[in-house]
Amino acid sequence: REKKKSGGEKKKGARDEKETDIAEGYLQCLLRVLPFSSVIGSASADREGGVDAGSVRSAVLHTLHSAFGLKEVLARVRIPPSDSDLSNRFKRLITPQARLRVQNLFDKTTAANSTTKAAKSAAKSSTELPIKMEICSGTGEWVVAQAEQDQGQANWVALELRVDRVFQTLARMALLRLENLALLGGDAAAIL
Repeated sequence: REKKKSGGEKKKGARDEKETDIAEGYLQCLLRVLPFSSVIGSASADREGGVDAGSVRSAVLHTLHSAFGLKEVLARVRIPPSDSDLSNRFKRLITPQARLRVQNLFDKTTAANSTTKAAKSAAKSSTELPIKMEICSGTGEWVVAQAEQDQGQANWVALELRVDRVFQTLARMALLRLENLALLGGDAAAIL
């Protein structure tokens, strides 16, 4: 015999569903954030000898977990925090020579386990768009407005030194669910 849900249980279920939806949107945005701040010093100092791409990937993933709430978001959307899936994504983004494949930031097939034909078709079209960049993006007001205006016409990359400002830009990006904006955190002289 099935038990009827009370009004409180229905509201809680609806709230949980809405929170999960918000977390999924945040996750999609978070997977286009690469905070290089913690590794940039060692990366720029080691250019001649070659940068260890594995340590760059690990440091970016660690920063996403510790400063951007990746672990909590994965738990909210009920995705096991398997570092292998995320590591594979970062292998597609960061070459063995520790170079960033910018176009892959907008590849939707690597964003959240998308394997459908529609997702692959959308990924192809999104990776073929021109890429525009703002250096020293601050809290992201301007770049978010530009990305919102250019949806379907161009992808945007914002580069900001301070992690707190990268997070503020991420919040703006997530609230608008912008799929054509990626964020890089770190020193422009070293990243570029």
